[in-house]
Amino acid sequence: MSLRRAISISVVNQVVSSGTNFALGLYLVRTLIPTEFGLYGIGFAISLIYAGIGNALFVTQMVVNMPDKPPEQRSVYAANMGLVVATFCGSTILLAWLGSQAGSAMWPEISKYSRYGVGVAVASCSYLCKEFFVRHAYTARRETSALAVNVAVAAALAGFLLIQHYDNAVITATGALWIYAASHLFGTVVGQSLLRLPFRAVRGRLVRSDFRDAWKGGRWSLLTQIVYMTRAQAHILIGGPSVGATGVAYLNAARLFVTPCVMMSPALSQVFVPRLAELRTRDPTRMVRTGRQVVLLQLTVVSAYLLLLLFAYEQISAIVLGNRYPQLLEMVVAWAVYASLLATRNGAEIVAVATRRFRHQMLCGTASAGVTIAAVLWLVPGMGIAGAVLGLSLGEASHIVLLAAALRTQEKEGTNDTAPHQAL
Repeated sequence: MSLRRAISISVVNQVVSSGTNFALGLYLVRTLIPTEFGLYGIGFAISLIYAGIGNALFVTQMVVNMPDKPPEQRSVYAANMGLVVATFCGSTILLAWLGSQAGSAMWPEISKYSRYGVGVAVASCSYLCKEFFVRHAYTARRETSALAVNVAVAAALAGFLLIQHYDNAVITATGALWIYAASHLFGTVVGQSLLRLPFRAVRGRLVRSDFRDAWKGGRWSLLTQIVYMTRAQAHILIGGPSVGATGVAYLNAARLFVTPCVMMSPALSQVFVPRLAELRTRDPTRMVRTGRQVVLLQLTVVSAYLLLLLFAYEQISAIVLGNRYPQLLEMVVAWAVYASLLATRNGAEIVAVATRRFRHQMLCGTASAGVTIAAVLWLVPGMGIAGAVLGLSLGEASHIVLLAAALRTQEKEGTNDTAPHQAL
C-alpha cells in the first residue's frame, strides 16, 4: 500500500474512532441527567487511562519489538502479546468484581455503585483489546483492517443505542458504559476475524519470555503515559472529587463544543510527522519552516472554528444541549482557550517527535503535569469547575514554554542528532 493511501486511511480511521466517541457524548448529554452524565464521564476517563497503561506496557512494546522478530514468527509473537493483554484485562475485571463485592459487604451504602464499577472495568478492558487489534493491524501494514475494526465499533454502538431507544428503556451511566463495552468487544471479535492471530500456536514459555521483554521497556513507557494522562485528565482526577459528578457533567458538556477541533490534531500528526522526519535528514532548514507552518495551521484552523462556535453559540447550544445545561458560555470560552493552547502545543510536539526529542518531551511533560496538578488544586476551591479548566490551560501554557525553550537550547548547544536546526 502506498504511503499516501496509508496516511489517508489513517486520517479517516482517526475521524471514525474519535467521531464515534464524540457522537456518543452528544447522544448521552441529551439523554442522561447531569449526575449520570458526570458518572459516565468519570468512567470514560478511567477507560482512557487504563487503555493508556495497557498500551504503554504491552501494545507499544509489541509494535517496537516486532521488527526484531523473524517474519515467519511475527504473527505468533502478536498472538503471545494478545494473550498477555487478555490476561491483564481478565485479571482487572476479576479484581473489580471482587472489590465491588467486598466493598458492598463492608459498606452497604456503596452497593448501588457495584455494577457501575464493574461496568467501568469491562469498558476499560474492551477498549484496550480493541486498540490492540487496531495497533497490530497498523504494524502488519493492514490499515484497512484497522479502519474496519473502528467502523464495526461505530456500527455496533449505533445498533445498541437504537435498540435501547426503541425499547424505551431508561439509560443510565452504567448502561451507557456496558453499551460502550459491548461495542468495543464486537470490534475486538471483528479484529480477530480479519487478522486471524494464531492463538493455538501460543506456548506458555514463549509468552513469559515476551512478557519479560515487554516489561523492560514498558515500565519506562508507563511512567511517561501516567504523566501524560494525569495532565490530560487532571480536571476529573483532581477536580472531580471537589466538584462532584454534576460538576464533571458540566465540564464535559462544555468540552463537547471544542471536541471537533481537538480531534483534528492526531490526524495532522499522522500526516506531518513522517514528512518532517524525512525533511530532517534532507533539508533541516525547510523542516523548521514547515514545522512552524504546522503550528500555524493548527492554531488557524482551531481559532477559525472557535470563532464560528462563539458567534453561533446560542443556536448550537440549543441543538446540542437543550435546556439541561444553562449558562455554559463562560465554561465554553474557558475550553476554547484551552483548545487554542492545546493546538499550539500539539503543533510543537509534532516537530519534537519528528526531530526525535523524546527525552525533552518526557521532561517537559513531567514539569507541565506538576504545573497542571498544582494549578487545579489551587484554583478549584475558589473558582469551582471553571478553575479545573483554567488549571489545564496553565499546564498547557507551561508545556509550550518549556518545549520551545528546550528546542532552542538544544539548537544553541549544537546537539542535534542529525543536523542543526532552528527552534520554534
